[in-house]
Amino acid sequence: MLFNKIVSLAAFASLAWAQSITDVLTQNKDNLSALIGLLATQPELLKSIAETKDITILAPNNKAIETLLSTDAGKAAAANPALVKAILQYHVLSGVFPSTAFSSKPAFAASLLTDATYANVTGGQRVKAVAPEGRPKGTVIISSGLLADSNVVVADVKFDGGVIHVIDEVLTIPTAASVTAAAANLTALTGALTTANLVGTVDGLKDVTIFAPSNAAFEAIAATTAGLSVQQLSSILTYHVVAGTVGYSSTLTNTKLKTVNGAELEIKVSGADVFVNQAKVIVADVLIAGGVVHVIDGIGEDEVTDLNSSVLLPSGSGTNTSTPSPNATASATPTPNVVLTSGAGSTMGAVGLGALVGGAALLFNL
Repeated sequence: MLFNKIVSLAAFASLAWAQSITDVLTQNKDNLSALIGLLATQPELLKSIAETKDITILAPNNKAIETLLSTDAGKAAAANPALVKAILQYHVLSGVFPSTAFSSKPAFAASLLTDATYANVTGGQRVKAVAPEGRPKGTVIISSGLLADSNVVVADVKFDGGVIHVIDEVLTIPTAASVTAAAANLTALTGALTTANLVGTVDGLKDVTIFAPSNAAFEAIAATTAGLSVQQLSSILTYHVVAGTVGYSSTLTNTKLKTVNGAELEIKVSGADVFVNQAKVIVADVLIAGGVVHVIDGIGEDEVTDLNSSVLLPSGSGTNTSTPSPNATASATPTPNVVLTSGAGSTMGAVGLGALVGGAALLFNL
């Protein structure tokens, strides 16, 4: 039989030194047999991984895979060879990252997932890795799409191509910006993107950073935005999008970034806090297919409460008064009030985060 040797987890690390990936998986079939089964359906990918050096494999244990495959969505995913391949590629990182390589400062490691069907980030879709302060050595949390977290349960298993970390949850491939916003209960933003006909445009951008206003931020300017044209709404939304730069929280610095609508945003970093003009990032590093989303609360450093601090507004957008911009044409269609008030009050707090993570079960991309 192919798998004729069983070893305990305690002996796993010592036996894996300088062995091939096949050897390591074989010796640990009690814990990784489900992963072995998936790899068996992708012989070319397995051969490629076995021949590749300087990689890190995030290996979901049996419980992680079996839990997800017990759902209808999981079964459908397993029946899709292209998706299975993408799932496996997302679990292989370019570079060797022992657990000691991670700290409390988030690190964003590129994976082998480069298929544009599932990822639109130069160099491969990323995972976020953090080693929280005050936790035992080797404790690493891996975050993927929809803010799904997985814990490293066995760290630093060496093989001749790099290192393996066994994880307790299958990673979630980041999905499109609009789908992620919907899963995050950012209903006002989702409605505004739809009204402005920007869903396809935003979803198709490569290497993008999106500063997504919470529902409360939109609610604060609902009375004003009721009279805006679709063109003006589009200007506001594209002012929140930076194309060509993926600004993860740990890589953002005090700088200015040019947005899709041509104006600039001022980024200010103060300790662990990140501010974008007068708005504060309240949920950072939501990975999406094309890059990253940061949710902003619309409150500036100085606790200003005027409309310009409620949401990022480009100058001349017409949203800082109750009168639409003079640039609006007489034939422009006003933005329906319901777009910016739908779901108002559902801020991205504990409930919002629960909805975001819960969305993974419905938007199962592994």
